[in-house]
Amino acid sequence: MRKLSIAIGVTSTVAAVAVAIVYFLILSGSSEPTPEQRATAESLERYELRIEPRVWRQIEIQPWFNKGNPTPEGLRLINLISEYYVSQRAFDAIKVVETYPDGLDGEYESLLLGLELGELIRTVVIAPWFVDGITEPEAAYLTVLGDAWKRKGSSWTFDDLVLASAKKPWFQDGLDEKEAAVLNAAAALSGRNHAKAIKLVEGLESDVFLYENVSLPLSGEKTLIITAAPGVFEAQISPALALVKRWIIEVEALSGPYSPRYILVSIEDLNSLCGTGSGGRGDIPGFVTLDIACVSDSTVIHELAHVFVGSGPIWFAEGIADVYVLHLTGRNGNYLAFQASGKVKISYHHSRSQDYPPDYREQGALGAKLLADVYRLIGPDQTFTIVRQIIADTLPREGPLLRDLFLAGTPDNLKSRLTALYTERFENQ
Repeated sequence: MRKLSIAIGVTSTVAAVAVAIVYFLILSGSSEPTPEQRATAESLERYELRIEPRVWRQIEIQPWFNKGNPTPEGLRLINLISEYYVSQRAFDAIKVVETYPDGLDGEYESLLLGLELGELIRTVVIAPWFVDGITEPEAAYLTVLGDAWKRKGSSWTFDDLVLASAKKPWFQDGLDEKEAAVLNAAAALSGRNHAKAIKLVEGLESDVFLYENVSLPLSGEKTLIITAAPGVFEAQISPALALVKRWIIEVEALSGPYSPRYILVSIEDLNSLCGTGSGGRGDIPGFVTLDIACVSDSTVIHELAHVFVGSGPIWFAEGIADVYVLHLTGRNGNYLAFQASGKVKISYHHSRSQDYPPDYREQGALGAKLLADVYRLIGPDQTFTIVRQIIADTLPREGPLLRDLFLAGTPDNLKSRLTALYTERFENQ
């Protein structure tokens, strides 16, 4: 009996394929099907066998079905439904069919197919925000969602936050461009700074953030996102955005192009610090934190310099950021204004996983004074030419190498003076 059932099933399948091919022949007026027609007929037969008949009947009457010869996009949608179809209780396939193509054009369909996993697709296609037509912000969310789902089960709770976001009020009332930008920026940041990425998404609950696209002459369109904790901090969001927009073009002119799409700024209580900044690279955005009492020109310039220039030993990282302040404002930054004695430790780095060591500020001040003197000796054009070379270089940011790059970029008639300056300021020279 089992063998007979299988034989009957195979016979039915072959017959159905034959009928589908005949259907193509009648429609096309051709005496013999093309390979494409035969392949499409066979695909349709496989799909029809896996889709509930009432749903298949709805597919056949849709304009995009094109009388049994669907477009490639339509064929992929049928494949999607057949591959991940479950009962109507879990997946209302008819609603998806009826809203296609108005609710799902080729670009967004590709995003959905890219999610790959059946369980996730079934979750997405019954969501009201999907059925009523995907907006551009929701399409951006699909991309982030797919990445988070593929990492599901890892130790990154950021991914859990993304997966749960569709249940949040800020999502259910309609995902807008600003919210989509925060999700994308947080996803890009999550690989480097998991905790800050989570804070960004959690901040969507309170809506205490500003978002603006800016066009930079060298880097093109970038997105600025300024966030703060609700309460007294949020009063500084607008001033911070204005200052970043005021200075970012001038910092870019000195540094060269900035690659990531986003620049993130958070207003926080930093206690003894005025700000922090981490460089952006590849797709990972640069991130700035500003103390609530330090939303000022000099602090914003200093931290934006970190974003564009990146990391290095303390004397270089903090020193060159204060040189930016000196060049753009004519004033001393926090490190140049700090009284410090001693010599520069040429290879002294700071790990961001550690608290700031007691001599961090002193070493930053000594580096700032050294590089300010280099700036005055060789001039701004030569100084920032060397800085752009350092930014573009893929070599490790080792102290001796950075020192030697400044010496190599110094005019010959000034090299002896710079060498003497190094001997005086660097430890163990």
